[in-house]
Amino acid sequence: MEERAWWTGAAVLGIGLAFALVSALLWASGGRSYGLLKAKLRLGGLLLGLGAVAAGCFDKHDSAMVMCYDAGWDSDSYAQPDIEVDSTELAFGAVAVGTAATQTLLVSNNGPVPLTLSSITLSDDAGVFTITATAPVELATYEQLSIEVVFSPVAPDSYTATLTLVSDDPDHPTLEIAISGGGVAP
Repeated sequence: MEERAWWTGAAVLGIGLAFALVSALLWASGGRSYGLLKAKLRLGGLLLGLGAVAAGCFDKHDSAMVMCYDAGWDSDSYAQPDIEVDSTELAFGAVAVGTAATQTLLVSNNGPVPLTLSSITLSDDAGVFTITATAPVELATYEQLSIEVVFSPVAPDSYTATLTLVSDDPDHPTLEIAISGGGVAP
């Protein structure tokens, strides 16, 4: 998307430059309709500005105007990591005692700057759940991390746990994922 947006912005920039140049040449050569030339100059300037914004303010994932440092925009409100998980709970259902079941939690950074997961913890009093990820982990822009959660029941019973993710996302610094499963006789 970034390349397409850049080319679109460059095209608008070129059209604006052409309007401004032709209007200036006509005015300099003594064109009769000064009001029309003035309007063309204004249109050319507007198109120049729009082209510059379009060429410089789109990221490659189709979310418009995320970082516009060069355009002089206040980019602090846009340049933040953005954590997202594909589920807020993992339910294993019934799993035979002595066997194991695995589910995967997908963690994504949908922000325009890197996301740091400073802590990935599992609160599991029974010790029947395990995870494959450790912290700290840095996710680049639009990168994903798969966290495998394994459930290995030791007795017929119901089990719960909580997976906690702590990150530098200012909107969601802590996310909790509820985990549940039931052990059944083999």
